Amino acid sequence: MMQNPAFIFLTLESGESDYSYNIEDIEDELKTISENGWEVGLHGGHESYNSFEDVKKKSKSLRRFSAKK
Repeated sequence: MMQNPAFIFLTLESGESDYSYNIEDIEDELKTISENGWEVGLHGGHESYNSFEDVKKKSKSLRRFSAKK
């Protein structure tokens, strides 16, 4: 059985060490991925490993720009 692919995204803010793009800039791509039934996942980056609040904030940002609410 073939599994659906998963796409993992960073939702970092300017100034964070892993920052390389704005999640807002790929909103259309996120919606396309989600609408096709593929999994959209969150990678919190290097700063999130010890902050549940940071993970919640980044998860909210990712959901805001993907089709799944």
